[in-house]
Amino acid sequence: MAKNKVVSFIFLIALYCEASYTDSISERCVQNHDSLEEAFENSCFFGRFRANSFFWNWKENSSKNRDNSAAGVGGSLLFKSGYFKGIGATIGLYYTYNPLRPDVEDIGYLKSGKDTFSRKDALVYNRYSITVPAQSFLEYKNGGLSLKVGRFLCDTMLLKANDTKMIPNSFEGFWGSYERSAFSLEMGYILRQKLRDKSDFHDPITYGKDLNNNGILDDGAEIWSGNDDSAAHRGLNEIALQEAGKSVKNRLKVIRFSVNENLGAFAAEFMVVPGLLEYRGVDMAIKKSLRYVDASLGFRYLIQKDIGAGVVAGPNLRQDDRGYVDHRSLDAELFGVKVDLKKDFFKIRLGYTAVADKADFVTPWRGFPTGGYTRAMGQYNWYANTKSYMLRADLDLNGVLIDNGYTFFRYVIQDFDDKKPGVQADSEVFELDFVKRFDSLPGLSTKIRTALVEERGGPGDYLKPNPSYSELRVEVNYRF
Repeated sequence: MAKNKVVSFIFLIALYCEASYTDSISERCVQNHDSLEEAFENSCFFGRFRANSFFWNWKENSSKNRDNSAAGVGGSLLFKSGYFKGIGATIGLYYTYNPLRPDVEDIGYLKSGKDTFSRKDALVYNRYSITVPAQSFLEYKNGGLSLKVGRFLCDTMLLKANDTKMIPNSFEGFWGSYERSAFSLEMGYILRQKLRDKSDFHDPITYGKDLNNNGILDDGAEIWSGNDDSAAHRGLNEIALQEAGKSVKNRLKVIRFSVNENLGAFAAEFMVVPGLLEYRGVDMAIKKSLRYVDASLGFRYLIQKDIGAGVVAGPNLRQDDRGYVDHRSLDAELFGVKVDLKKDFFKIRLGYTAVADKADFVTPWRGFPTGGYTRAMGQYNWYANTKSYMLRADLDLNGVLIDNGYTFFRYVIQDFDDKKPGVQADSEVFELDFVKRFDSLPGLSTKIRTALVEERGGPGDYLKPNPSYSELRVEVNYRF
């Protein structure tokens, strides 16, 4: 209770400091100053209040699937200093509280709403809130050079903040970047990660300890203490890694190069989890103005190379290797292509991704392998031998129907391997999103997201649970 009062007091201070936000952030807080006093005098406070609601209804409830709902209220407060001799500091405090406080026996059934609190903290401490400094770093800037040390957010092909709920996904370590004109080079060394539903930082790939007793061990530890993201590999848990002589204090080493010109863009990314996995990815886009529309053709090729993880964990994320070619390898490949056509306030996208019939992709860092190509809300379509087809339509409603309104629709066909019981059945996804902002309160926005997933069926799919469900998300944001 005392901690909640402190958080409330901090947010009241933020409201008092509201005048320091607006456009002055980009002007004052990124400038170099002649003294420490001037640097702190030109510091900024900014942040937001946030509320989220989640409603999930299965078409068929079962012992593993149960209708669920959740809510989150909270927000963030960030302090950013000015720079003195190129050195500045950023601290970001984030808070979320789930007022619905689900019963302990229902926590494991939560789907999208699980990010409104920490399941581990609720289980062990009966705590339904998270208070965490998800950002806390020192930065050195000199022209296009930036060096960060501490806790920060980053955005690459595989690592993302994915800030769509209450608290972003953040990383701890070192991050350096250099930008000049259209050229960008980034290098990172990640020590630990904090998923969105965690109150503390943890190993970036280790799943937890064990899967017995519904994830709860006799000593009180549980799988929710590690990286339990939906794209994590359950076979890379602490006990299995230790038995195989592997580290449970893993690191991520990242190098990314990109060029972004008017006629197109190119990005190449390399990442390694030493002793376990390597990743090599390329993104490319070609842009062209045609007679009636602006067109863009995009490609993605991503390789996951097994350098020790497959022998420990096997090719399937949930350790059901039936239907896989090699039960001791995590080698994987993905190819994606998309076409964008844009005219005034309307844009349409056609996307396709194909995953080779080798192994599933292990990517628990919220950068989705099919993101931007065929991924719809809440979907994980990068299992081995999965093909996906997407149609997306974006409509800017401002000046057309609703001022400051924006909407988009996604329709995805997901063709999973019917002979692999460890992945879901084929499905169709219908998603509709709507965003509204307000001139009278520039910092206020509302977002409604809906999804309907229907089983498509196919030979062998009768062996798999029905993946059909409907989902509704409602979010209110006020930035100050």
